[in-house]
Amino acid sequence: ALWAGLGLVTSTENPKMKEYCFSRALQLEPTNADTWVCLASLYLGQGVYDLATDCLQNARMYDTACSSAWECEGVLRCLLDENFNAAEMFAYALRLSNTPFANLHYAMETLLRCEKDGRADADGLRSARTAIQVSMGQAAEVGPLCWLCDGL
Repeated sequence: ALWAGLGLVTSTENPKMKEYCFSRALQLEPTNADTWVCLASLYLGQGVYDLATDCLQNARMYDTACSSAWECEGVLRCLLDENFNAAEMFAYALRLSNTPFANLHYAMETLLRCEKDGRADADGLRSARTAIQVSMGQAAEVGPLCWLCDGL
């Protein structure tokens, strides 16, 4: 856990040190899904998508309920294929753990899908609006994204 913590606090300007810390943590505790996700996120930020994919597969193998692995997978799939609908991955992450990140990205993917399809699905817009509200931690209208949902 100490190596993973050191990897988290190491500056992003030193990705090799972050990679070393996460790799060392995984040598000591190879079943830690959160550390696999941290390493995947590092690779994702560096554009090394094949290694990020491998790390995410390991994270899900050791903990199928690791919501951050599904969130990171959604981001990765969006980067690899702009036509990929990652809303399902973010929705699954939401079922596992109701995080603001998953809520916001689910809403964005849903809205993008409506735009690409050229039609507004009332249920999709309603769920996008709710996801935005939850991600902002408020029950009332929360700004432009909610107004966009109202306007579609």
